[in-house]
Amino acid sequence: MTEITKAELEGKTFRATLNRVHVRMVKMDEMTKGGIALPPGVANKEKMACDAGTVLEMGADAYADYADNRIKVGSVVLFAKYAGAIVPGTEDRERIINDTDVYGLADEVTNG
Repeated sequence: MTEITKAELEGKTFRATLNRVHVRMVKMDEMTKGGIALPPGVANKEKMACDAGTVLEMGADAYADYADNRIKVGSVVLFAKYAGAIVPGTEDRERIINDTDVYGLADEVTNG
């Protein structure tokens, strides 16, 4: 079996399979309530036990066990901070996670 290097993974496309959900992380503002911008890494992200992201793709079996599933491609979801696997080449901005690691769904945004 041939070994693959990290450099060879760059630029490859990864797809969610089975009961997995492919999400792009929402960029969190690093600003205090008073409006002071914090440099990257200064904000104490360890206190947050979850992250938010936009669903890019869902495996064929994602949420197959749920009759009333409202999660679909484009939904904004809340999921476990250390859930799933980081997709190589996305600078830690995309993950593939289990459908059961999704904690919640953001309300639909309506223009009105």
